[in-house]
Amino acid sequence: MSLEGSIKDFGLSDIFQLIQVQQKSGVMSVRDQSWRASVGFVKGMVVSAQVDEEKSGERIGGVLVRARRLTPQQLQEALKAQQETGDYLGQILVARNIISEADLKRALRLQILEAVYRLFRWKEGRYSFDQKDVDYPKAYVDPISTEHILMEGVRRLDEWPYIEKKISSLSLVFAQVAEKRGEIEAAKPASAAKPDSSPDDPFADLDTKESGRFSQDEIAAFHAVNGSDDVSKIIDLVQMGEFEVCKALSNLLTAGLIVPVGAPAGAVARELPEAVTWAIGALMATGRWTVNIALIAALLAAPAAAAWRYGEDLVRIADRDLQAIRSLALPNQLAGLRELVHLWTMEHGQRPDSVYRPIEDYGASSWPLADPWGRPWRDDLQTGDISSPGADEEMGTSTSPILH
Repeated sequence: MSLEGSIKDFGLSDIFQLIQVQQKSGVMSVRDQSWRASVGFVKGMVVSAQVDEEKSGERIGGVLVRARRLTPQQLQEALKAQQETGDYLGQILVARNIISEADLKRALRLQILEAVYRLFRWKEGRYSFDQKDVDYPKAYVDPISTEHILMEGVRRLDEWPYIEKKISSLSLVFAQVAEKRGEIEAAKPASAAKPDSSPDDPFADLDTKESGRFSQDEIAAFHAVNGSDDVSKIIDLVQMGEFEVCKALSNLLTAGLIVPVGAPAGAVARELPEAVTWAIGALMATGRWTVNIALIAALLAAPAAAAWRYGEDLVRIADRDLQAIRSLALPNQLAGLRELVHLWTMEHGQRPDSVYRPIEDYGASSWPLADPWGRPWRDDLQTGDISSPGADEEMGTSTSPILH
């Protein structure tokens, strides 16, 4: 398969989807006027990604140094050993007990995902796909589901504009608001890196566990705010990725727990209704994209000539896959609903007595009042679970997701 063209004419998400559906192996190269990027695929799954900028900081050695997992001197010694032996740098670091194998795996996964998500933000450039065998450190990299990357990537694209309204630059420095510190101080900080998630779970990153009013990402970001390190430094230290850190800081800023250095505590208004609007808008956009991408997948799975020659075939394909499309959209709707409830809880200090309360309070008329099958959302006030019966209308089955 030979693919090449312009991002403007045929988007990267479409290329990723095509590679996934056809389970191709090879390297996709992307160039614009200043940067180059490459993404490696094995049987339609992502196994490597690199964005080469003026700074080579995205390479794994730089990532680990900035995260304070190893010193610059240790990195130089390992690089020297790599030149002598030809071994993989990460393998050398693990063999010397400088970092653990688990730390290396998490760092590599984060590096790959961050590179791909950054690539999705490119507006211009040309791409080409070279079908071939791809060499990658199999002992330390688990292939990542392309579906997972696409779903998460489009969510980030939807939400970034709203996050950037508050986190306008990675050079911003924030300080904790002393009188607000008690609201989060008792919470245990999250681990510096998220636990490994299944590469086959396209919604793994959408399940951010909470501790009371605040998510683990928000707790980790809050404890990293010290009044001197800028946002880019916090991203390096907590190892959650640029998007998750910026989103957490945006939520903390909205809740009034942090302020930009040099600004009085009262200078930052709590614009929670805007945040709620963002959550709804992002969810709706992601839901529409989910349906579109599922239809694209169905179309690609059928003989292309027949699909275009016979309009009835396309309708039949869409009708046949409608249940699958609804099932694919449901976890995103539940995740967005959970986010809306979380924002309402942050404002009021307690969980709403109904999942529909935030919708009524914020006038969220565009919110889906029912699941993809037209049934009301189920809200368990005792456990805090939000759920849908799913396709089979039976709770507790694989088609009836529950968000806690």
